Amino acid sequence: MLLDAGRAQLAIDWLKAHPGRAFPHFIYIWLPDDHTAGREPCYYSPDYYVANNDLATARFTHYLSTTPQWHHMAVFLTEDELSPAPTT
Repeated sequence: MLLDAGRAQLAIDWLKAHPGRAFPHFIYIWLPDDHTAGREPCYYSPDYYVANNDLATARFTHYLSTTPQWHHMAVFLTEDELSPAPTT
């Protein structure tokens, strides 16, 4: 299972591995961990999924902020819903 923090790290690693190339004009990263999956046995808790998604978002945004292109970027974030995570 690839969690959101892992997806974000893969994107960061790819960008770091291609320093000679022009920075992409558009980056789309999907961090889709579904906190409702945490209600099923053998899955992480809903709170874990939400926290992992927040961590992934923060790490990727922080990486972008360390690049020279940061001053020319716009970052847009969307959420799938505005309600709080369900509790178990």
